[in-house]
Amino acid sequence: MKFTKETFSNGLRVLTVPQAETKAMTLLFLVGAGSRYETPAESGISHFLEHILFKGTEKYPNPQILAQTLDGIGANFNAYTGQEYTGFYIEAAATHFPLALDVLHEMFYHPRYAHEDIEREKGVIVEEINMYRDLPQRHVYELLFSTIFGDVPMGWNIAGDKKTVNSFTKKNFEDYQTKFYTPDNIIVAVGGNEAEYDWLGSIKKLLGSKKGKLDHNFTGVMINQGRPKIVVEQRQTDQTHLAIGLPSLPETDSRQPVLDILNIILGGSMSSRLFIEVREKRGLAYYVRSANENFHDTGVFSVATGVRNSHAKEALKIILEQLDLIRSKPVENDELKRAKEFYKGKMALTLEGSQEVTSFYTQQELYYGHQITLAELEKKVEAVTKDDIQNLATELFVGDRLNLAAIGPFTEEDFCSILERY
Repeated sequence: MKFTKETFSNGLRVLTVPQAETKAMTLLFLVGAGSRYETPAESGISHFLEHILFKGTEKYPNPQILAQTLDGIGANFNAYTGQEYTGFYIEAAATHFPLALDVLHEMFYHPRYAHEDIEREKGVIVEEINMYRDLPQRHVYELLFSTIFGDVPMGWNIAGDKKTVNSFTKKNFEDYQTKFYTPDNIIVAVGGNEAEYDWLGSIKKLLGSKKGKLDHNFTGVMINQGRPKIVVEQRQTDQTHLAIGLPSLPETDSRQPVLDILNIILGGSMSSRLFIEVREKRGLAYYVRSANENFHDTGVFSVATGVRNSHAKEALKIILEQLDLIRSKPVENDELKRAKEFYKGKMALTLEGSQEVTSFYTQQELYYGHQITLAELEKKVEAVTKDDIQNLATELFVGDRLNLAAIGPFTEEDFCSILERY
């Protein structure tokens, strides 16, 4: 897949990824700031700003007109906020690239910040916080991150809390956007069919002379954990949701391909060890999965499941047994081969669409400052050995670094002895 990268004199980076075989295109603006860049008083402002930029601009003066403009061309449009970035994208027929660029430019540089919209959206976001808290399979991850990182931005809810959300004003948003939405902290990517448009020239005309320079950064995390940590949110539920987490690798660690394969083998597929042991053999859970989230300076490896209350302790023991097994015994040759083929197949499917392609390359630019091709990634994955997996599992899966978050009719003491035996 061909791509180009150009950095304008103001620091803004532009990635273009032509795909002649599609009739669609995706335009993505990615900002290198998210919830971990916030102060206590700003908790949730990155996410709130994501919402409020869709509420109207000088040219599209209210959320209805902005939405109707994009709905009128059948576009998919949305935004997302993480700990380290915020992204805004429009996916549409390739012929509508000029309109997509105009809309995102307006949202970034001419937002209205109408008082009535801000006040109305406070209620929307409070209900979003309530909604996710009522989804234990999601809320348990919030508890897990809070347990691992503590009372620092990495441990806070990305959406903030109700107090901070209700405190935000127009000036808060203006100040935050001025601070972080600077050209040198924005990556623009467009992928899909060029439809004879000059993508780069159009972007440069609108954004090449924008001013501002980033002079803020996040505070790195320090995890000094000497014993397992447990937090239980007691609820009278029919199902207990468990999330086990351990500090993991930063995104740019050279062993990332090893961790990807380890994750696939352990709980990243329907033929993974955890899926077979917890669901297929014992029927304890509908979902059980492992995942790895990576950041600039740290990472979190997690395993999560939802089980009948009466089987919560059994499920926890099985998960810990599987963590112990993968660090104490080399994986089988055929298991390693399947995991590598799974990785390559999923990556090929992921890069079929323009939206996925733009996300793929902007993430690489954000963390690495350059692009890694699919062929290069596959070569790194093919080089992973059984020893690599066992050595990394031995390093990461350490009993004193275990963290458990649970939602259900239990107390912390109910799980202490299980974790301490690991």
